[in-house]
Amino acid sequence: MEFSKSLVLFVSVCCLVVSSINAVPISRSQSLSVEVAAAPTPSHGHGLINGVVSKAVPHLAELQDLCKDGENVDLCIETIAPEIHGALDPVHAAIVEIGATLNETLKVSSIIRSLKEDPKTSKGMIDALDICADQYDLITDTIAMSLELMHQNDVAGAWTTFSAVISCQSTCEDAFKESPGEAFPFADDSKTLFQLGGNTLAILMRLNGETSPY
Repeated sequence: MEFSKSLVLFVSVCCLVVSSINAVPISRSQSLSVEVAAAPTPSHGHGLINGVVSKAVPHLAELQDLCKDGENVDLCIETIAPEIHGALDPVHAAIVEIGATLNETLKVSSIIRSLKEDPKTSKGMIDALDICADQYDLITDTIAMSLELMHQNDVAGAWTTFSAVISCQSTCEDAFKESPGEAFPFADDSKTLFQLGGNTLAILMRLNGETSPY
């Protein structure tokens, strides 16, 4: 599913807002180990059985309902289901999906660093990678801020803050689109990040009692 035009217009300015914030509640240099450990990193096959989430997943019907407005419902269920212990808590589910987005962000950031350090990487790709490096640093900071707000029970603030993730991801992709002849070296991971981010926003919207824009 695609974002509505109104949501895209809203998030398009969010990276600029995040980049102007000097004080970040949790620095990207800090561990964030609790949130990372709480969310499995999805594979590009999404760990599904023949492309379909197993019917044996606990709380499957509830998860399908919780994730139904996300970008990838199966991926949403796959990343949240292993972390359900007892009743399904939508707030905990949102935190897990934020953590999964963080895992994917750190994975892409590592790829970007490796490519930038590779002497075989072209000048055109380096220019695009520099933009992506900045954007993924912003994504990491944004996720850290969102997690902090969730732990403060400020779900509305987390939703507004997390919106910047999608805009920053798009800015990185645009950097490669504007560099003719340069392949996008982490297209699959970028897509996964977009889907995880969209899943998270859909859950946060729901927690805020908002109508889905999809």
